[in-house]
Amino acid sequence: TTSWRDDERRYLAPEILHLDTPYGKECDIWSIGVITFMLLSGYPPFYDENVGQLYSKIKCGQYAFEPAYYWSHVSHDAKHLISCMLQVHPSDRYYDMCS
Repeated sequence: TTSWRDDERRYLAPEILHLDTPYGKECDIWSIGVITFMLLSGYPPFYDENVGQLYSKIKCGQYAFEPAYYWSHVSHDAKHLISCMLQVHPSDRYYDMCS
């Protein structure tokens, strides 16, 4: 069993939380999406004091670009990029930016 520190949990891609699911480089894209969200807003896209609820939000991709005043300076393109990186299904994520 892997043990995650509290601050590491928020970067985990949904497929990592499904124990029997293989995962690859798409996990890194998810983590970059989380980091980008945090850099632009100042807070994580997925947060809950309860670890089970946090994992549920991650597995469902439950996040929002709110409150609006944190996002008023962020372009539509930047939010779109984050949305493309935080797709629940790995095959739907941006992972080859050159194609």
